[in-house]
Amino acid sequence: MRFLFHIIVIGLIMISYSCNNPNSEILIEINRQINRLKIERLEYANVDSLKIATIRKTIKSNYYKIGDLAKDSIKSIAMPYSHLDKSFKQIIRMDKIIRMDYRKTISQLHDLYIDAERNIIDGRGLKNYFDEEKRITESIIQRMQFNSQRLESEITKFDSLNTIIVNHLNN
Repeated sequence: MRFLFHIIVIGLIMISYSCNNPNSEILIEINRQINRLKIERLEYANVDSLKIATIRKTIKSNYYKIGDLAKDSIKSIAMPYSHLDKSFKQIIRMDKIIRMDYRKTISQLHDLYIDAERNIIDGRGLKNYFDEEKRITESIIQRMQFNSQRLESEITKFDSLNTIIVNHLNN
């Protein structure tokens, strides 16, 4: 919450400073995108690769302990259970890509802000650059939301299937 307050204060300072600039409207828009991306990143910070690694280790260990997959009662559960490992691996891979894209986009938005503030880029060129960065920002936010939802879904599947697998192994 304190970090969010700092983002808002910095944003207000940047906005008041930019009002004397001919690119003031676009500066305000760039600042909004930077703040929006930072806020979304704070909400996204729940992908815990250590927790996922532990879950993947549990899945692999339990899957190899199951034994006879010919039994229909366990076969229908074991296959989706084994697929969770691949899904968690994809979530981690996507998380790495999102984090790299986030850093790159934040940097580019800051650079664009500085260029607009110094009036290095103006007019149509500035608008085109901003529109492209805005599109990229939207893409990153959508991927953050998708990856978060997918993680929640896969953890729910793991929790339910793991209980059944552990009960089967203990019998």
